[in-house]
Amino acid sequence: MAYFRFLIVFAIALFLFGNCKKEEFAEENDGMWIPQLSGQRMEDSVLLDWYKPRGYLMNIIPPHFVNPDFADIYFSQSMESGFKKIKTVKGEITSTAIENLSNGIAHYFYVVLRKKGFDNLESGKIMIIPSDEEIINHIYEDKRNTLGLGAVKNGISEIAFTNWNFKWTDAGKDFIEAAVLIYTNSEKKITVIDTFSYSPVWSPDGNSLIYVTDKNEIAVEGHRPSHLVVYQLLENRFHHFPDGNNEIRYPDWKDAGESVVYVKNPGTSGSELWEMKLESVTKTRLVPNNPFSDNTLLNPDKPDVSPDNKYIFFDAARSTDHGGPLSIWKYSFHTKTQELVFQTEWSDSNPSVSPSGEKLAFVSNRSGEENIWIYDLKNKIFSQITGTKQFYIRKGLGRITWVDDNTIAFAGSVDEWEGILTVSIR
Repeated sequence: MAYFRFLIVFAIALFLFGNCKKEEFAEENDGMWIPQLSGQRMEDSVLLDWYKPRGYLMNIIPPHFVNPDFADIYFSQSMESGFKKIKTVKGEITSTAIENLSNGIAHYFYVVLRKKGFDNLESGKIMIIPSDEEIINHIYEDKRNTLGLGAVKNGISEIAFTNWNFKWTDAGKDFIEAAVLIYTNSEKKITVIDTFSYSPVWSPDGNSLIYVTDKNEIAVEGHRPSHLVVYQLLENRFHHFPDGNNEIRYPDWKDAGESVVYVKNPGTSGSELWEMKLESVTKTRLVPNNPFSDNTLLNPDKPDVSPDNKYIFFDAARSTDHGGPLSIWKYSFHTKTQELVFQTEWSDSNPSVSPSGEKLAFVSNRSGEENIWIYDLKNKIFSQITGTKQFYIRKGLGRITWVDDNTIAFAGSVDEWEGILTVSIR
């Protein structure tokens, strides 16, 4: 009898909880799915989509998710003000095209979902620049989704990259680990440089690679130490630069190859930016973790030295949340200070300075999906480079890099083609 009484009480609780309104739920559990707006750019138009309910809520019953009655689309050509409602669609509709826009001009949108008896739900704002279709070239195909781009040489004649799931046999044993590889485009040939290694970058003269290795290292207090290696191609010589029990990543050359900038994680203090003089092996900390003690610059990462060797561009988190949101910063070797390159509401990362030093390419989710963008450092203007085709960049596995002032290379996928690609700038 007690068992059946329990079942009846539980059924009544489910019914009441599943049909209650906003005030009876926790803040987010209001019965409507939460809009997460994204936009695909097209010529003179954009296609908006906002049906992305939170996965962890969708797996909880109750609450029962219902469609809104209406979705209102708001639009402005300024991020700060001037938003106006330009379209309303019925609640079962989750995407719509906005036409008669101007190519090359930034447009901003957000969506408000409405249902009688429920509080309105508003999406975040997104930024889209309409354009005709981007020009993508396929360079090297690998469908394992494990490539991280390092750097290109002489256009795209040779590409240094990491395969984070490289398989090989040594002494009768099979291994799967990260490896540094070179792809020679003219011969369609892959050369293995080193195993248990990653993040390669060509030297300014193109005769050396610098990368990171943790080969033969033993985990220390939960992390695995690593160190820098300079590989001289013509001499086939490896020069190792150990750094105690620290984790190292993302090196970049400075001063015609005389020194190297890299990320170091000393263990408990978060990552930092360091410089090392190769001849003297003198090491200097440039940017500490959280230098302002207010969580505006946490864990600096992916440094890119400007062609004039005056600055380092890098990304850093703006909160204690792992992985973001991220902003792009600039460190000055002259003033030994760092500053934000631009303010942002979105997550911006993976900075890469053009060979001319005038433009900064980066990865951003400002369209609701991650795409490649460019910031004109002189004119302070943004350009959206990808976003027409189905696009994904392996930003956590490597870098984006410039082939020349009109072309950017990256590892990722476009329309399900996976590998190393380039995109042209109009």
